[in-house]
Amino acid sequence: RPSSRQATSSALMMRSSGVLLAGVLLLCGLAMSAAAVPPLGQIDSIRCKLYELIDASTIAGGVQQPLLAQIVRLAFHDCVGGCDGWVELSEPDNAGLSTPKATVDELWASHGQGISRADFYALCGTLSVFKAARNQCSATAPQPTMPLWFGRPDATADNAATFPKAHGGLDQVTTFLKTAFDMDDKESVVIMGAHTLGRAHRAASGFDGPWVTNSHTLNNEYYRELRRPPWTQQSEDVMGSIKYSWLKIPPPGGGGGGGGGRAGWERCGCDVRRVFVGSTVVGYL
Repeated sequence: RPSSRQATSSALMMRSSGVLLAGVLLLCGLAMSAAAVPPLGQIDSIRCKLYELIDASTIAGGVQQPLLAQIVRLAFHDCVGGCDGWVELSEPDNAGLSTPKATVDELWASHGQGISRADFYALCGTLSVFKAARNQCSATAPQPTMPLWFGRPDATADNAATFPKAHGGLDQVTTFLKTAFDMDDKESVVIMGAHTLGRAHRAASGFDGPWVTNSHTLNNEYYRELRRPPWTQQSEDVMGSIKYSWLKIPPPGGGGGGGGGRAGWERCGCDVRRVFVGSTVVGYL
């Protein structure tokens, strides 16, 4: 039985031709009890149906596969406080999760026989991360593999999970991830790359807009955007509350740029890059 730390680290990593494709924290904040592993045929059936639903969520002329990022967020939020299959929609931090929760719950009812809701949320989140990684790669590229853990019990009441504030800064984020998932600073940097998926919604957070152009693809574009100045902070009144956010303003004549210090991306395999901060490799994306 894996320890909670081993399970968390394993869920962070996907292997592709010997290269670690780190993506996203998902799943596995708790040590799990022994449980029967669902038949591979059942998992494959879940995967096929889930991918149908994700593909069908594409908005014509608009956002590609928005359900993908929503399910990843659902799985992450379920694991804050314990991966237990309970996401309380009345909690402000869970705003915007009603659609993915209803979708996954319906899929669980039809395809999840013998699987706890907690395991099913984790499974759908992991499969969604896999699909996001595959969206970056060619159809002929080696497919990454990911471990799947089973044995999470379902909660019978809300665990009252708390999240860091949007303007809490680095210290609050790293403290939160250390407390919730026993992550060190390097793992915290890696997990922030999950923001390459999806976008902010004003109705959910008060913020609006995507972090990257291809918001259905798991790659290192989130980090690359952070390295492309200029950025400027803006403020606006949102429903009586002042919100501060960073706005990207293209430089005259276009082009990107880079800041000071050593940072870089080394191509590894299927558009997977090692990310450097200072002189240390902090993760694989």
